[in-house]
Amino acid sequence: MAIPKLVASFPPTLRASSVRVTAPAEITSYSKDASGRITIPACRIRLYKKPHLPYDLNIGMSEYIAKKEGDVTLEPVLQALSHAQFSTTRSCDFVSYRNNLNKIMETPYNKKDPWKIKLRKDSSVIYMDVVKLEEQSTQSPRSMRKFQYWGYKFEGACTSDDGDQSHVDANEEYCSVFQISIGENRLVLAAEMDCIEPEKEEQSEKEGGGKRRYVELKTSRVISHPNQNNTFQRFKLLKFWIQSFLGGVGKIVCGFRDDDGILQEVKEFKTLEIPRMVRGKPNMWDPNVCLKFTEDLLTRLKTLVKEVICLKLNVADSFS
Repeated sequence: MAIPKLVASFPPTLRASSVRVTAPAEITSYSKDASGRITIPACRIRLYKKPHLPYDLNIGMSEYIAKKEGDVTLEPVLQALSHAQFSTTRSCDFVSYRNNLNKIMETPYNKKDPWKIKLRKDSSVIYMDVVKLEEQSTQSPRSMRKFQYWGYKFEGACTSDDGDQSHVDANEEYCSVFQISIGENRLVLAAEMDCIEPEKEEQSEKEGGGKRRYVELKTSRVISHPNQNNTFQRFKLLKFWIQSFLGGVGKIVCGFRDDDGILQEVKEFKTLEIPRMVRGKPNMWDPNVCLKFTEDLLTRLKTLVKEVICLKLNVADSFS
């Protein structure tokens, strides 16, 4: 099922009207260890601490265990919802991993990355399975592995007291399962979370130990030229904002490293302030366009999906 007409109706130059979005509300959580064993609710999540600089992100790369390839199913999410006695048929229209919504929301401004999502409907609920496409990259597998490791190592540097010695296994996960509404579309999403801010004792008492303050950890190349900063704001900040906005993550910590993998600088971004950083600048993005596109697509899918189909999109063709 391709939807070029719907995509073409939201070109990047259009300023869309605002869309009502509810704040994400966590239902439950689950964690996965290196062997794939699921724990519900999740085991203790890591705490954020600012890393010491400079920091060598190459340490321990020879022992890196990459994420195992294979199908990504919603089974852990459904197990967690069942454990929490949450009824999908009464409370939502869609169940998905956040990654699927990231792809959809970015579509109006991403002309190079095609995506595919498997949709299956049971009663009134549409389940959105992740479908991995073969990566189209100019980088060698060795370079891609290196960049992936640097990202995971930065997470270790920000969450471990012995970051230099910590072992990196990309198969270990902590996932939050939460509700969010985009327009009249009610979604349950599962998202991997990196860490949380340490709670001060008085804050924990005030909030009753309630809502966790999740922190997203990212890496990027050091910025040394205005054009590089424009590229960072146009592409990377869009991805950062979408991912953290959907998950209710209030703060993004970005580590800037050089070409040798040495961490040189760490900056913090407040998720809700990111759109203001790009507002009014040429060739940038509008969050309302992303949300309006997503709202209309989800609304249309509720009427079109009857059983099991695949939603495919080649963005470059659709915007040509």
